[in-house]
Amino acid sequence: SPENVGPLKKNVCKNGLNELITVMPIALGKEKGFLKFDLANESQQTGWGGLSIRNSPDSIDVQVDTLDSYTNKNNIDHIKFLKIDTEGADTWVLYGSEKLLREKKIKDIVFESNLPRMKLLNIDQNDANDFLENCGYGVEQTGPWEFHAYPKA
Repeated sequence: SPENVGPLKKNVCKNGLNELITVMPIALGKEKGFLKFDLANESQQTGWGGLSIRNSPDSIDVQVDTLDSYTNKNNIDHIKFLKIDTEGADTWVLYGSEKLLREKKIKDIVFESNLPRMKLLNIDQNDANDFLENCGYGVEQTGPWEFHAYPKA
């Protein structure tokens, strides 16, 4: 959510984490470009929103990159821990990480299933697990809607 960028940067600075954390005002997804970001529920929960495939009066355009592209541009060779919480679009972030995943460059991944939001994006509840397993990762459910993935030996 664009409204979270400023407060997040301020919080990073306030906690002396500037050298460790870079806040990037972009979304990660399955392909580079622009997508709609639905702000419909901003008044009910600050910062809540999500990528959308349809226009609405409460949506804005946001820049989208893939994790493969972002890590390549920024000379990031591997990721020790990846936490994805994108209000239903977690599967898309994984799709955009295919090269990293197939090369086992991501050690641990924690992601969520938000079934109502996934339905709006036409994402099946098993797509992320199936994709990760196809890339050589094991997937364990750690909570009602939380999962942990790791490279199989």
